[in-house]
Amino acid sequence: MDIRVVTIAKIIHRTLLSLSCCAVSLGSFTVFAQDFLCDATQAASDQLPVLDLSCPIGQGLWGNTLPKGQDSKFWIQCGLLASPLSVEQAKVLYEKISTDVWMKPESTGIRCLIGPYHDYTSVRKELTAVRLLAGYQEAFLREVSKKNGAQRPITQTQPKPISHPPATLEPISPAIQPLKKASTTKPKSNAIVIRHQTSFNGLTYAIPYTASEKVQFYMEHNQAWNRLNYSGAKIMCESQGMRLVTEDEWQQLLSSKVMEKEQWPMYLPYWGANNKGLFTSGKMTNLNGHSLLSVLCVESMTNGKSPG
Repeated sequence: MDIRVVTIAKIIHRTLLSLSCCAVSLGSFTVFAQDFLCDATQAASDQLPVLDLSCPIGQGLWGNTLPKGQDSKFWIQCGLLASPLSVEQAKVLYEKISTDVWMKPESTGIRCLIGPYHDYTSVRKELTAVRLLAGYQEAFLREVSKKNGAQRPITQTQPKPISHPPATLEPISPAIQPLKKASTTKPKSNAIVIRHQTSFNGLTYAIPYTASEKVQFYMEHNQAWNRLNYSGAKIMCESQGMRLVTEDEWQQLLSSKVMEKEQWPMYLPYWGANNKGLFTSGKMTNLNGHSLLSVLCVESMTNGKSPG
């Protein structure tokens, strides 16, 4: 997928690399790699994001040792530093990687980490490139397997890579004027447009978007998509006369393959009813309402309302 992150790891974080194009929004956010979640914060636009202390970084994977399992996630440890790197200092790393650079405070110093990765071949390739850089010859891999917490969701203070949208996590106002028709043009002010829409089995699914500066976004398929906390996503759907999707409705949408065929955003999870995080892998998990996830709204032909 052609994902550039303006609000999260390469995924959403290609932001730090292209600071000349987008201002990095400050605050907290979540690190995503498939169904792996971590919290992070970013204090200033010239500082790298800092991972939460509880974020699992696994164990060292030395030499030619193979991963312990197919579901493992990976980090490249780029150093143990006395002081954190700045965004400017990290630019040399961003030229060699497809993800992001993070700082993680430890009792022995500041750990420099690149990732997260979910593909062993990709992380090995990028480790080789990083090791060619002056000062990073000792970089090595870390593996987070199921045994050491790769699958456990971490309570969030909120996500990472952030682009020029807001420094606040406040939900959008219900007073936003709805504009319920498909559009590929960038909306003005607080207007909401429907970026993608499909109907089947008596339901209409839609992905709304607003250019409001109070709403964060990330880039995927060369287009901006909103990221909101739970209450913000719920309010956005309700402003369109819709609601958040249920687990069964989400499974129906995944089974239809519409998202892949029509290039709907698929990197980040979506908010579902009752604080559910819905992953495109099919995984569903309960989250606190602070995570910044994608927004998907649904409406039945009879305008039925189900719990949101």
